[in-house]
Amino acid sequence: MMKIGLVMAFNGRPQRTMDDLRSVSVHAEDAGFDSIWFPEHVVFFQQYESKYPYTADGNPGFGKRQGVYDPLFAAAVSAGATTRLRVGTAVLILPQRNPVVLAQEVVALDHLSNGRFDLGIGLGWSREEYAALDVPWTDRGKRTDEYLLAMKALWTEDLVTFHGDF
Repeated sequence: MMKIGLVMAFNGRPQRTMDDLRSVSVHAEDAGFDSIWFPEHVVFFQQYESKYPYTADGNPGFGKRQGVYDPLFAAAVSAGATTRLRVGTAVLILPQRNPVVLAQEVVALDHLSNGRFDLGIGLGWSREEYAALDVPWTDRGKRTDEYLLAMKALWTEDLVTFHGDF
């Protein structure tokens, strides 16, 4: 069975509000969409040296005054406004976050949504964003793998001790 979702790109632009997210979520559920997804970027830049991998010329084409609400907050708003719609991140840039705090936030959001939350993660493509957050670009794949292991341990074990490189 095919499932159709909606991505709320640039959902935090200055002219949009959380009320707008609620409204779009309710309309998406009423229209029969199966899910709604929220992207993550912490900062935007006028110019990028990094090449955006999803356009032929490497330019993301974001334009001026872009903004994105934190995807977990946006998903919480959407989940609170709906009863059936699955909510998720598309994608949360895992190596830029603290995995212990994120594990706790994900559990809370999963409970808030009555199990309708889907965590989509990625590595990100912008060196500039990593630099702005003072997170090393190198080893981001290894960091992601390790963070996932730590988070899974926190979600599945009663007492957790975890040792890693990061």
